[in-house]
This record gives sequence, structure tokens and C-alpha cells, in this order.
Amino acid sequence: MAQSQQPDGFTRALTKFKKGLDPSLAQQFSICTLEDVRVLADTIQHEQGPQGKLRHLQRLEPFIEAMTQLGTVIEVFTNACDFICFIWGPVKFLLGLAKTHLDSLNKLLEAYGKIASSISGLGRYKEAFQSHPPLAKVLEDYYSDILNFNERAIEVFRRPNWKMLFDAAWKRFDSKFGPILQSLDSRRALLESEKASASLFEIHHALDEIKENGKEQARINTLLEDMKHEQRKELIKKRLNPPNYLRDHQQILQKRAASSGQWIFASPVYRAWHTSGSRVLYVHGKPGGGKSTLMSTVIEKLLDSKPAGVAVAFFYFRHSQDNENTSRGSFDNLLRALLYQLIDQDPDLTDSITNMSGNDRLRLDSTNVLQDLVCKAVRTHMTLYLVLDGLDECQSDEERNIIEWLLGLVQSVLGLRVMLAGQRDNVTDRLLSSQPSISLDTATEHHHDITEYCQKVAEEIRIDFNAEPSLKNTIAKLVSDGAKGMFLYAKVVLQHLLAQPSVEHLEKELKPEVFPDNLEGAYKKVDERVFEKSARVRRAIASEILSYVIGCKRTLFWREIQAFFCINAPEGEVVYKKYIIVNYKELCSSFLDSNAANKNYNGPEDEIVLVHETAREFLIRHNRVNIHEQQLKLSAFCFKYLTSPPFSLGVSEEDVLLHAKKGYYALQDYTVQYWFDHLLDCVKSLDPMSGGNKCQEIFNLALVFLKSYGDREKVKELLQAETYIDLAGTIIKNLPTHGRERNSYLSIDIRTESLRQKIAQLDFEAFTVEEQRVFVNLHGPKTSYKCSKPWCDFFKGDLMSQANRQKHIDQHEFPYRCAYKDCVVGFKLGFSTEDDLQRHNGEWHAQEHEDDANTFPKLDLSSSFSGNSNETNLAEACKRGDIERVKQLLEFDGTEKELDKPCGPSESFYPLSLAAGMGHKEICALLISHGASINIGAGASLQQAAEHGRLEVCEFLTSNGADVNISRRPNGFTPLHLAARRGHLEVCKLLMQRGANINSKKARGGITPLHTAAEKGNIDIITLLLHQDGIETNTKSYREKTPAQMAAAAGRTQALRLMKSSGKVDMNVGLLRLACSGVPDSLDTIKYLLNNDHVDEVDETCVWTVLKTVSTKRPKYIMAKVGLAVDMLFSTGNLVFGDVISLASELGYESEKQLKEHKLALLTWSLERMYTSLIENQKRWTEKRTPFLILIMEYPKWRIKGSAWSKFLDLKKEVGMEIDPELAKNVDKFVERIEDNRSTTIIDDEPEVKGKGRSA
Repeated sequence: MAQSQQPDGFTRALTKFKKGLDPSLAQQFSICTLEDVRVLADTIQHEQGPQGKLRHLQRLEPFIEAMTQLGTVIEVFTNACDFICFIWGPVKFLLGLAKTHLDSLNKLLEAYGKIASSISGLGRYKEAFQSHPPLAKVLEDYYSDILNFNERAIEVFRRPNWKMLFDAAWKRFDSKFGPILQSLDSRRALLESEKASASLFEIHHALDEIKENGKEQARINTLLEDMKHEQRKELIKKRLNPPNYLRDHQQILQKRAASSGQWIFASPVYRAWHTSGSRVLYVHGKPGGGKSTLMSTVIEKLLDSKPAGVAVAFFYFRHSQDNENTSRGSFDNLLRALLYQLIDQDPDLTDSITNMSGNDRLRLDSTNVLQDLVCKAVRTHMTLYLVLDGLDECQSDEERNIIEWLLGLVQSVLGLRVMLAGQRDNVTDRLLSSQPSISLDTATEHHHDITEYCQKVAEEIRIDFNAEPSLKNTIAKLVSDGAKGMFLYAKVVLQHLLAQPSVEHLEKELKPEVFPDNLEGAYKKVDERVFEKSARVRRAIASEILSYVIGCKRTLFWREIQAFFCINAPEGEVVYKKYIIVNYKELCSSFLDSNAANKNYNGPEDEIVLVHETAREFLIRHNRVNIHEQQLKLSAFCFKYLTSPPFSLGVSEEDVLLHAKKGYYALQDYTVQYWFDHLLDCVKSLDPMSGGNKCQEIFNLALVFLKSYGDREKVKELLQAETYIDLAGTIIKNLPTHGRERNSYLSIDIRTESLRQKIAQLDFEAFTVEEQRVFVNLHGPKTSYKCSKPWCDFFKGDLMSQANRQKHIDQHEFPYRCAYKDCVVGFKLGFSTEDDLQRHNGEWHAQEHEDDANTFPKLDLSSSFSGNSNETNLAEACKRGDIERVKQLLEFDGTEKELDKPCGPSESFYPLSLAAGMGHKEICALLISHGASINIGAGASLQQAAEHGRLEVCEFLTSNGADVNISRRPNGFTPLHLAARRGHLEVCKLLMQRGANINSKKARGGITPLHTAAEKGNIDIITLLLHQDGIETNTKSYREKTPAQMAAAAGRTQALRLMKSSGKVDMNVGLLRLACSGVPDSLDTIKYLLNNDHVDEVDETCVWTVLKTVSTKRPKYIMAKVGLAVDMLFSTGNLVFGDVISLASELGYESEKQLKEHKLALLTWSLERMYTSLIENQKRWTEKRTPFLILIMEYPKWRIKGSAWSKFLDLKKEVGMEIDPELAKNVDKFVERIEDNRSTTIIDDEPEVKGKGRSA
């Protein structure tokens, strides 16, 4: 019999649950019964049976029984029918949806089964509940948890297009389901304990503790899920590369008055759109009417008041998008921005889209792919507000496509609401005329906003001029009446009035015959003051500033514009006397504005912008800016600047610092990023027929630039161009438009990074006050964290910290990540190519059903091991894992004597070690029980097990007395060395737990386990070792190499990245030279080191070390990679080949006499002696390379002496340097690189050279 007093807990839980439900769904649940659930289950069975899709719905029965018992015990306290129906209702609802998607039905039934396991058997506690009313709190919490589960499950299934998101959504659901199950289990344990008869206080205390534990677990799970979402989101962003929509929004917000545009939220037309009465709203008005400002107000409101389950996305179309986005269409940029915003707001969508593409490899290279993904993403939202501004500014041929696509999407997606803003034109009039609209030209409230703005600025003018109050009203009325709905008109006119020098001039400007009556007239007033009433010099400066603002490809800082004035590129000098002391606002008046919050119009870091796009049109139309001449000027400047002496190869570090101190590198960021865009502008606009001299200038400059920075093989066709027309056609045909691909043809990114690293060494504190002022005014902050990739938005800075910068660059260089989030290598570090990722997945992420035998390498049974005559029958049986045969053999007399006898080609092979190496634990135990010595053969058994990753055998052996630090000989490997070398993580963990010496140097060469792991690039092992207390990370081997040095020599880029990020490893130990010795396998390592503070290590020895890899066979791929490595080293600008002869000392050629001796040795070499001694073998190994190296070293010396060329040819013949054409071609390429080095000085007379080292 239910008691009359209804506990609050049941009601509170149900009220909370109903609050999150659609009212119609709540009503549906309130009348649902168990019978309804059973009927639906039977229906599903009958539907799925004939199709062969039965999913064993009997799995639901334990849950039904558990809920029935829950209802029975709830009856002790209240009327259960009022509450249990809200359990049966969701069950029926969820089954009805899941039946159409078999995987989701399976997972749902599994979840109900887990709940049943955690809550079963409640019926037997009914008497306990009756006799102990405090236990009602347990039931209340049970009921609340079940409703919580249903609420979370309904969220998964109620989303539009839920089947697309199900896999991703259910994974996140599982992270929330875990704490619910944990709470259910804890409450069950409470009931089963002796506390069932405890006091109310004790029960409440225990339940509160359970609840807090559940909340904490849920909080941790949520935090982990959020972190994973951020990681995946950033990976997608790198591939998606959306335009910077957020920056556009923030810049408009900075200029907006707080109260501006608030009137729109009371508009009936807007409210109808917001509440889905109409799903498209078109806002239009004249250019400069304030549409963008109004849209920013709407966007902020939508974002600030966005409820759960609602998404908001926006985009501002602009005539030009910064950076590489200029090569993409408006539609493409829109799709990228929308997709990223939807991903940003929805973790399920993030996971779903990455999974769709397989292991995070998104192929977002076509508008069709993007369009499909956006359509799918939009369809997953109940409500999505989409706000687009500047339709009239998108590319004309795309405006119609965008509008038609949006209108079609609105028709098919019920929850989508689109607001479009733009100037009326033929396209919008035809496509949007039937849609609800708001016209800013006629909106009374909008005009009121303009009037308020006019009154505010008019008051500032009155105060500045100390005028009568009536002047304020006159100005406000004149301007607001003339605005006719155009905020821009009001802004330009008011700023023009504010700039007048006296009251008399001000009053003159207010006269009817003078006062402008439209925006064109307002611009003419500004134009008159800037270009007609100013001094000639000021006019010229203003024109140049405006030309830079209009002609450049991104927003410029004021210091960058100043640098254009001060830098003399042809001479490689800075003329600071040209620095402009007048602020840009005073010079250019209302044509310009600043994105800076503090508008003093003179800050070096101010970003300078046009007041509006209409100003650009006005200035070009009135010939104040000649855009074609400016394009030519900027292109020529980029080439002259980047090939000027301060950028030349071989420029010394001292010279770099001297130029940097003067601010010469102030425009490096801009020119490196946009030289190609300006060249393309010239190609498109210059007419070779009418602009012959200009074309020839660009042609000559481009060739010098390409010769200086280009990969000669890749830009060969460009360098062969004989005319401007040839060059223009070849550029369009051969050079990729996207910066990422184009930069692979050049060394410009490495040279840029090299200069940046040198500039970072400036001691700013040691500058004089004047030097600091010059540096800040031109170059900007010394510490600026910039991306090293010219195609990236962050190339000019804004990465906030060195850690952020490194993380950002890693995402560029290692963008391919595997899907296993706990994988140290694949997910956390990543790979540079997709092939590397696939190789990693194949090696490390085998399918779950594969057994451990396939995870680890099998023991290598080579011919020298298998079938050896010394092997006994016992050894064969141990190796095969035939335990029955081993037992039989051990029963024979004399067999036990063979237990400790070697049975293979070395002392490593004993019956026990064979069994251990093959992972036969039972046989190992059997052999030891019959007397086999566990440490026989210097620990061969544990070493074999460790080397081949036999974890269970290692556990058994170490538990039975195996020595974890034993080695076969004084300089032999320990088990930990072997496991670390092979990459067996769990074995390494076990050995360290059992006392293995992590710093052991017993191994050959005095290397530690960290050395071996680093050399092999075993990231998991390196991670494990670096986290051990007492690890010696910088210990040197007997050959004076640290673990980092061994990783560099082996080309283990990932290992070096990990060591650097740990902060425990000294990376300043000459890593680059060691990496150079590993070509061709270490190209990625060389590139990584050059981009990470190792540029200063580049010297001639690095080049010769690379060249030593050339052998007599010279496969093409090796030759190509040797050339690429040399190119990268030269690109740093560090190499100064002052004396070619002295370089011979690196190979031992210290004199003419010794050189001839080597030549003689080469000619008289005998095949018979090749194999007689290790020393002779090594000498032959060196001599195989001498023709190539001698030729390279000798060629420049004789090349400089024209009369001595025949002597050089005789030398070739004398030495017998018969080289194939491929080698000759590579020699010629290398010689060209040397000759291109401006700092090269080749002397005629050979000096006496002693010792080694860099030449002076």
C-alpha cells in the first residue's frame, strides 16, 4: 500500500527530466505501459525475422524485470504508475528509432543489459524498504540515474540525421554512461552491506559520497572528451584551412557602438525569422549603410543567447581574402568557414567527419566534397542560424550559385534559418525578392541610430572647437539628413569636419553650396583636402600610403608601411631619415582607419585599413591610385628586396644582426609570403606589347630570384625562359598556386627560418634607446612567435608562446595522425606523409581479433640456426613448442645432461633459451623443473625472451631467479637493451619493475638502453625511459655519442622531437652534422633540425659529410636526395666557401704531394688486396668516393683560371675519373651552387693546409 507522503526525490528527478523533453514527447511517455513495450518488441521481432536481421530482443528481458521490481519497491513510498511510465516511455521511443539501424539497436540492448546487471534483485529488499523509510533515498537516486540514462540516450537518437552521427555520438555517450553504471553499482553495494539498517544521516552521507564520486568521474570523462575534441578539431582545421572569419567579426565589433543595431531584435520581421515563422531574411541597403555592423550585432546576440542544441555560423564575404584564400572562390571559402564552425560546436560531428574520411585523412580539395560535407553537417542540427554578410562582395559569378544553394538547403532542412545581407543587384532582386526583407534605406530605427551617432560626434566637434551649443544641432541635423540610411556617409563627413583647422573653416564647410549631399561628394571633400589643399610632399606620401594599403595582399601594420619608405632594396640599406613622423590619419584623412582599439593613428602595430571598399573604388576611379603600376612596383620590390645583399647566401651572422638592428628585415614576412601573388598580378595585367621595358625588368628580376631560391631541377623550365612571355606562360603552367606545394620548388622557407633564428639572438637590452626605437618602429617586437610556413595565416605571428609555435608547426610538418588516440607516435606526434601513416597502422594497429603472436616479431630461424648439426632432438622440440615430445625426451636417461649444453651456432642457444625466445612458457617451466640453469649462457634465456617480446616468459623467468642485468659478455647487451632495441614496451616495463638498470652501459660501445631506443626510433620506449627517476639522458657512449646524437645519426626525427619536448635532453650537441651522415634516410631529420634552432651548426663539414654517401653504384634516388640535402644546407646561408683547397683537409688531402699519392693509390689498387684486411677495405670504401669529391673540390679552382682548363682535363684523365653522365650532371649542379654563393672566393695559389675545420 503506497504511503500518503510522496518523497520529493522522485518528483524532483521527474520534473528535471520533463524539463528537457518536448511537451508532446512528455505527454506520449506519460501514458506508456510495459505492455506497450512488449508489443513493440514483438513487432520488431516479426519485422526483422523474415529479413534475417533478428537481434535477440530477449536481451531486454532482464532490464524489464529489473524495472518491474523497481516499480514494486517504489510502491512502498508512492504511486509507482506516475513514475514508472517515464521509464517505459523512453524505452519504447528508443527501440522504435533504433530498430531501423541494427548497430544502434545492438548497442542500446547492451546498455540496458548493463543497467539490469547493476540493479537486479531489488524485489528482495522490499521488506527492508518498508521497515527502514530512510532507504527511500536509495530508490530516488536509482530512479534519477535511470532517467538520466534515458535523457542522454534520447539526445543521441533525437538529433536530425542521427544515424550519420551514431558511432561518434555513442562513443561520447559511453563516457557519460560509465559514471551512471558506477553509481548504480555503488548503491547496490550499499544495499547489500550492513548499512541497510543505518540511520537517515548515515544513508544520506553514503549516497552523497556515491553521487560526488559519480560527478567527479563524469567531470573527468567530460574533460578528456573535450581535450580529444580540441585535438581532432585542430587537425581538421589544418587540412580545412578556413578563412579567418573570426578576425573579420572581431574587427567589425571593435568599431561598433554598444547600442548600435539593437532595434532589429524588436522588428516583427526579425522575430518571425528567429522563431521559424520564416526561414530566410534578406537585409539590404546602400553601400556603407551599416549592414556589416548590423550583422555583427545579430551574430553576437545569437552566440550569446544560444541554447543547447542550437548552432550558429556566420561569414563575411570580402572582395579579397588574405593569404592563399585569394586563390579560392567565395563559395569555397564560405563552405570551409561553415564546416569548421559546425565542427567547432559539435564534438560528435567532428568525430563523424574524421571517421568518414578514415583515420583523419580529410581530402578537402574540391568544392563538391566541401558542399557535401556541409550539407550533411547542416542536417544534423535541430536549429541552425546562418548569417552571411556582403553578398554583393563575393565574386560575381558565384553570387547566384551561393544563393540558389542556400535556398535549396533551406527547403530540405527544416531547422535551418538563413539571414543574408548585401547591396541589391540584379541577382538578389531576382532570387530574393519573394523573401521577407528589411531595408536599411527605409528603416526608421536604423535612421535613429545614425542620428544618435551624429549627435555624439557633433558634440565632440563642438567641444574641440569650443563652439556654441547650436553648432552641435546644426551639424547633427545636416549630417543625419544627408546620410539617407548610410552610416559610412556620416562617418566620413563628420571626420572631415573634425579635421578642419578653425571654426571659420568649419562653418564654411557647413554652407549648403559646400556641404556634400551624398557619399561621392563626401569622398570628394576628403580627396580635396588630401590631394589638393596639401603640400606636394604630403600629397605624394599620402598617395604612396594609399597605394600600399590598396595594392598589398593583406592588412599592413603601420611599421610595415614605414619600412616600404625606409628600405632601399637595391643597396640593401635602411634610410631611417625617411621615417614619416606625421600620423597616417592626418595624411590620408577619412580614407583610412585602424583596427587598433586605441586610435592614436601612429602606433607601429596599428593595422591600417580603408574606411570602406567604396573608398578603394573612388581612389582608383579618380586615378589617385594606379593599381597596375602599384602591382608592378610591389612585384619588383619583392624580387629586389629578397635578392639584396642582406638576404644573400653566405651572409655572415654578424652582418645579419647588423641589418636586423637597423630594421632591414621588417618586410621579410610580407615579401616571402606574397612575392608570387604580386608576380601573378603582373603576369595578368602587363601587356608585353605596350609595356616592354617593364616586362623586361620583371623578367630579369624574376630570373635572379628563381636562380637564388629555386630548386634547379624543379624550376629548370623557368630558368630556360628567354623572354617575358615565355616566363609568364611557364609560371602559370609549372608553379603551383597553393603555397604549400609551390614552396617545395624553393628553399625560401628554410632561408627565412635561418634568418629568423639569427635575429632572435639579438640582445635587445644592449641596444641604445635610439636603436630600440628604430627596431620597434620598423621591425616590431623582437619576440614574436611565428609559423615557419609562408602559406600559413600565422606566418606573421600571433602564436602567443614558443610551445604553441612548436605545436602549430608540428601540425604542418606531421599532419597525418592515426585514429588511436592513445598512440604516442601516431596520434600525438603524427607523420609527414600519408604513406608513413598507413605503414604505421599496418605495423602497430592490427585488427583486434589478431592474436599476440602477430603483434611481435617472430624469432628469426635462419639457415644458420635452424637445422644446425649441433641441435638435438630436445632443441627441436623446444623450438617447435612440442611439450609432449619434450616430456618424452626428458624421461630418457642422459637427456637432462643436454639441458645446459649449447645447441646452436653460439652460446646463446640452449633448449631453455630456444623455448623462451619462441614464447613457450610451459616448456620453460618444465625444463627448469628438470634442472635447467635459468642463467645459463650469460642469461641467454631472458635475453631471448626480452628480445622477441615474450612478456609471459619474461615474467616467469624473472620470478624464478633470472638476472635482469646479466649480459653475455663484458660488452654485451642486457635484456633491457634488447627489449628497448626491438621496441617491446611491456617487457621493458616489467624488467624495470624487476630492477633492471636503466643506465647500464654494458652493451657494446658503452651505450645505454636509451641509446638503443633512440637509434631505432622506438618512441614508446623513449617515452617510458624519459619518465623514469634517475634516467641519465645525456650520457655518452664510448664513441662520445649521446642518445640524441644517435637518433640524429639514424635519421629518427620523431625521437628527436620527443626528446626535445621532454625538456630533459641536451639538444645542443652537434646533431645536424650527425644527421647529415645519414643521408638519404635522414632528409626529414635535417629539415626538422634546420627548422628548430640548429641552423648555426651548418658548415662545410656538413656538406662533405652528405657527399660522402655517394658510392660507385650511385642509384638515382640516392643522388637526388644527396642533392636535396645539399640544397637545404646551402639554403641556410651559413656556408662560406672561402678556400676550396682547404676543404680537402676534411678528406685528408693536405698537400699536392698527398693528393698525388691518393691518385696513385686509386690507379694501382688490386682486387686481391681488397679482401685481405679491414684496413684495406676501409681505404677502398673511402676511395670509391674520391673521384666525385676531388672533382667537386678541384673544379672551381681550375674554373677560375681559364688558361688552366686543359690542365684540369689532364688531371681528370690522369686520375682516371671516368664518371657516368648522371654523376657528371650532379657535379655540375653542385658546382653551380658554389658559384652562385656570392661570398665564395677561390684563390689561385694553393696554401699549405694543416688540420681540419671550417675555412676562414
